[in-house]
Amino acid sequence: MEFFNVIDIELNATDNSEVNYSVLNVTGSVLAKGTFNANQRHSLNIDSFKAGIYFIRLENGSKAIKTVKFLKK
Repeated sequence: MEFFNVIDIELNATDNSEVNYSVLNVTGSVLAKGTFNANQRHSLNIDSFKAGIYFIRLENGSKAIKTVKFLKK
């Protein structure tokens, strides 16, 4: 089985609003953050992350959109 060190983030948005993302570890420390347009696909390289469980939190302004858990092997 092959694993990739890139996460693709894609939202089904009809506008061009900015989405803020944060990548957190299990203790809640922010390891990466940035901004992308909601109607565009965004790729995040996680090659430098150690193996473990992480979370991506997506926000539009101060409103949380979604938090997703992922595993880096």
